[in-house]
Amino acid sequence: MKTMKILVVDDDPLLRSLLSRFLKDYRDVQVSGMVETGNEALLKARESMPDIVIMDIQLPDTDPPTLIQKLRAISSSVKVYLCSAYPDEKVQTMVDQIGANGFVSKSNLKEGLSHILQSERSGTSV
Repeated sequence: MKTMKILVVDDDPLLRSLLSRFLKDYRDVQVSGMVETGNEALLKARESMPDIVIMDIQLPDTDPPTLIQKLRAISSSVKVYLCSAYPDEKVQTMVDQIGANGFVSKSNLKEGLSHILQSERSGTSV
């Protein structure tokens, strides 16, 4: 099975730590970076070429549509999932509008990550 490289982008150190801990449970996942800002995400994406980016919808230096566009300029095949504490319906509308691949709720993080990884392994959309 191919190893999936995942880049985590969130300005909350606790959430980055939690995501990293959850992702370490998967043998076919490698955390390619844990960064705080959109600019750091772009630098790390150029360096590590992640398969998946999980990013907070509120970053201090950019907005999701701009960051997604720049990430896809680096790698057109990168999958981008938004991470949010907002209600699912509001985030799903944003996902659809900006072309993200899906989202994971911060209130249901472990299960959401599992669902994303299963979808990516099977090639189905979330």
